[in-house]
Amino acid sequence: NIGKIDAIFPLESISEAIDLFENLELSMESIKLYNRFCGASTVFYAVRMLEFFQFSQRMSTMTSTLQMARWDILFYLIVLMCLFSGFTMFANICFGPISGEYATFGDSMRILFE
Repeated sequence: NIGKIDAIFPLESISEAIDLFENLELSMESIKLYNRFCGASTVFYAVRMLEFFQFSQRMSTMTSTLQMARWDILFYLIVLMCLFSGFTMFANICFGPISGEYATFGDSMRILFE
């Protein structure tokens, strides 16, 4: 089996293997950044589409209602994020030492979303 692996991945030294893994890590970080950018741009495009709903009377009513309620929606999202971050901190502090899934704040947030 080792001969087959060497034929597929001919590495001359350990430093080449380390460079290969560093390049993979950099590629993964680039892919994560790209995914975050795509997610954010999708949200912005969805909000931008509300502008085109003003041509229809019913859709115009919906957009004007959302516009009037924007501060209430913003306040709701702020309270929601405060509560969610509290639950995330609780999970991180209580379950972090026991379980590796809650070891960091980001991991705790991801697990709580699942």
